[in-house]
Amino acid sequence: MKKEKLITRTIVSTKVNAKFFNLEDEAVFNSEMTFTGNLDEKAAKNACIATIENNPNCGYTFIKVNSLETIEKLYGMPESMFLAYAVELPPRKNNETQEDE
Repeated sequence: MKKEKLITRTIVSTKVNAKFFNLEDEAVFNSEMTFTGNLDEKAAKNACIATIENNPNCGYTFIKVNSLETIEKLYGMPESMFLAYAVELPPRKNNETQEDE
């Protein structure tokens, strides 16, 4: 029996270890957050701040980025499963760039 074809995708994410201040307890703490994409320190800072701003009940303030770690993971699924769950998209135009490039 022939092995079924796999559809694969490598996803790059950035694990950010950052320092925050809890406004309620007045305590400083470290926390890890993971964001999609390969972020530099400035982009990681902006992503952390945006996450806090999008959650008004958070009660934290961003202080600084302690460290960044880029992670690449390979994901895959059988072609039949992909076709069952995929949504058909309109054809790409010549001037459009692919998302994974």
